[in-house]
Amino acid sequence: MIHMRASRGVSVQTRSWGGRARARFLQREGGQALVEMALCLPVLMLIVTGLLTFSVALNNYLELSNAVTMGGRALASSRGATDPCSAASTAVYQAAPFLNHGTTVLTMTYVFYDKAHNTLGSGSGKSCTADASNMVPNGSVQLTLTYPCNLSVFGYQFVPGCKMETQTTEYLQ
Repeated sequence: MIHMRASRGVSVQTRSWGGRARARFLQREGGQALVEMALCLPVLMLIVTGLLTFSVALNNYLELSNAVTMGGRALASSRGATDPCSAASTAVYQAAPFLNHGTTVLTMTYVFYDKAHNTLGSGSGKSCTADASNMVPNGSVQLTLTYPCNLSVFGYQFVPGCKMETQTTEYLQ
């Protein structure tokens, strides 16, 4: 490096051709940012996709919990009907509009109890005309809903065979 003194007391530094080329080469960091992004982006996308998958599963569980509550209330309040489970399944489907309502996906099971909590009858499905007589005053009914959950991120299933299940017990008046 050569120091030269210009007029009025200003110092000017000049570099050799090799020194200027070396300084210019060392100042370029565009490739470094690209390499960092290539290393961090897959991990970041995995985390974001996992969070989205888990939040969808949590939303399905909250919707399933609300649906079982509404279905249990509808089942308990339709004690004198010929098919009280039909009203309950309608309430379940209306309370959970974003769940898949196929016959093999959303499973409803119900159990009827008397006042001493002895089992009077049980069944599954959308209809229970044969068990309508088991809805006795001061008894209870237990409704259980089962729904499959999908916790797969980029094709990897974190919990194979995952099923969400929620239940409620309502007392008959």
